[in-house]
Amino acid sequence: MTAARKLPPQMTGADFLCGEGDGTDTRCELVDGVVRAMPSSTNAHAFICANLIRLIGNHSFARTIVAE
Repeated sequence: MTAARKLPPQMTGADFLCGEGDGTDTRCELVDGVVRAMPSSTNAHAFICANLIRLIGNHSFARTIVAE
């Protein structure tokens, strides 16, 4: 006879958003009702995000000048 595996308690999205966290700055995500710690981003990820924001900003600024 095998012992039944105890599953972690399930959490809803509303419960997750209303939660106060664990008192640390750990970023968490809700995956299939289970809270999991999120890995921190890398320098490459930050570089890509910064360039995308710059490109989108330049594009929208250029369209604003043309529209005037």
